[in-house]
Amino acid sequence: MIVDNVEFSNLSQKDVGKGGIRFEGAVGSNKIQSKLTNSAFHTGQDWGFSLISSENIVVTNNAFVGWRAIGVRLDKTKNCTFSDNFVGDVKARGIAFTGMTIDKEACVAYGSYDNTSTGSTNVGTTFENNIAAGCVFAGFIAPGYYACGDDGKNFKGNVAHSSNMVGLYAYAAPSGSKNAACVEFSHFAAYKTQEACVVSYIKTELQKAHHITCIDVQ
Repeated sequence: MIVDNVEFSNLSQKDVGKGGIRFEGAVGSNKIQSKLTNSAFHTGQDWGFSLISSENIVVTNNAFVGWRAIGVRLDKTKNCTFSDNFVGDVKARGIAFTGMTIDKEACVAYGSYDNTSTGSTNVGTTFENNIAAGCVFAGFIAPGYYACGDDGKNFKGNVAHSSNMVGLYAYAAPSGSKNAACVEFSHFAAYKTQEACVVSYIKTELQKAHHITCIDVQ
């Protein structure tokens, strides 16, 4: 499927926990890739975009605006690209749960929605130069490098602002084989967050965080 320079509106059914546009179990190849480019997806009753258990999908230069709970979700991807996108105006659903149940929320849940303890494995996926703005809970919940010292392209150059809590919740990439010894994340910026710019919940001997800019954190 190729989508380029198209506007979509009034997507996603209320409170069903699915993206208005989504790939689930989609498998292409390096030569045959599905692409979403230069398009706008806006105004829905639930999530905006989800990419789950899929390979060789390219999502670049799009805007995902006006969603509830989750703007974008990526889980269990392989050789996908999510870069140069804008995700914004994500609000809470306000569902009245019982007991200790809460609604998971973020502009972008990258490998973090399916398993909140360890995250889900994303292999060979590039996630660069995206903006998350006007977010409920967090701009990004995303992994560190696949391995300390690599190029960090699985999360690099992203910016979050105007979040009602944090800019980035960082966790160790589940595909990393040496996370107990070292976890690294970098090249991130956040401003006008209501709480911390960056939060990490990583059990490791050495945590490297660098090239990070935090401005006007309240």
